[in-house]
Amino acid sequence: MNIQEETIGVAPVGCAVFAYDYMNIDMQEAAHRTRKCVATESSVSSQINMFFLIKGDGDLAAIGTGETFIQ
Repeated sequence: MNIQEETIGVAPVGCAVFAYDYMNIDMQEAAHRTRKCVATESSVSSQINMFFLIKGDGDLAAIGTGETFIQ
C-alpha cells in the first residue's frame, strides 16, 4: 500500500512496546491512558494523518481500563 512513510503507531509503555520490533514504521511511546492524546497532538503538529494505536494488557485490563469506557 506504500503508506509506511505516512504512518505512525502509538503504543503505551510496557509490553506493547515490543510491537516496535515487528513493524518497520515510526512509533511513539505514550503513558498509560494517553495514546489518543499523543496521536491527536501528533496529527495536528505534523503532516502525517495516518495513525494506529496499540493497546497492551496493562491498558486493556489493568492501569488504563478507564480509557475503554465511552464517555
